[in-house]
Amino acid sequence: MKKLFTLAFVLTLAVSAFGQKQKSKDDLYKEIGTLTNTKKQDDMAKAYPMAKEYLERFGKDDKDGKDEKVKYISMFVTRYREHQFNVALDAHKYAEGFALGREILAAQPDNVDVNMNLAYSGYDAMSLKGDKTYLDESLGYAKKTVQMMEAGTMPARFAPFTDKDEASAFMYFVVGNLMLDKDKKEAAHNLYKATAFESKIKNNSATYYLIATCYEDQYTKFAAEMKSKADKKMSDAEYDAAAARGSSIVDGMMDAYARAVKRAETDKNADAVQWKLRLAQIYKFTRKTEDGLPEYINQVVTTPMRDPGK
Repeated sequence: MKKLFTLAFVLTLAVSAFGQKQKSKDDLYKEIGTLTNTKKQDDMAKAYPMAKEYLERFGKDDKDGKDEKVKYISMFVTRYREHQFNVALDAHKYAEGFALGREILAAQPDNVDVNMNLAYSGYDAMSLKGDKTYLDESLGYAKKTVQMMEAGTMPARFAPFTDKDEASAFMYFVVGNLMLDKDKKEAAHNLYKATAFESKIKNNSATYYLIATCYEDQYTKFAAEMKSKADKKMSDAEYDAAAARGSSIVDGMMDAYARAVKRAETDKNADAVQWKLRLAQIYKFTRKTEDGLPEYINQVVTTPMRDPGK
């Protein structure tokens, strides 16, 4: 009896599937047109999967690109998808936004607006909700955005940023921030690049603190390297080169901490107390006194910052 029921069930499904005849090209087009003409969001949402089906079934036949129906449907899919993409990200619906963004980039890999927004949204998801799901993707999108912008390809609009400078700064900052656990030297270089633009990033104390941590990492590695060579005799030239390298790292570290401390006077970063203590410790180590530290901080911020990635 059980086998008979299973067979009957399968046959019923088969007959049902056979009976669901696909709509013709004209019928599907008319139905999409009827839905899109209402301008209602619910109808647009119903039309979208139909439009994708239309393009999958009939778009490939339009080899010369002259089919007006295919053009219309394609334009609807593009505009609707981009609108929903922006709506999703504005509402912090990251899963939906990234799914739509991937669809758009599959068709338009060099869409700088979408690359930029996905880059920022992955960072935003981590910052706002601690969601690290999209970090690797966002890093790739941010790097691509930076490459395109450096080559002169700018987004049609800079939202969610105010202008070109802020968008550029944030893209470098996202790359730098997301590279911290992967390659601190590259991270520091991108954080430095972010400070070259007039934006919130340039005036944010945390940016310079992150650069300081990259120098801290360099110094830790340098100290370990010197310790491993402690039993080996170094030539005068080797010793001088090592001393110069160590001094350069420490100078960069102090410079970054000084900038972080100075900007914290304005943005009131609660961590600035610890930063200043660390700066004083390094300053005293190199100069054997804390005298002149306030003057040093004020002087540093009036000079150009060197690229920590070099």
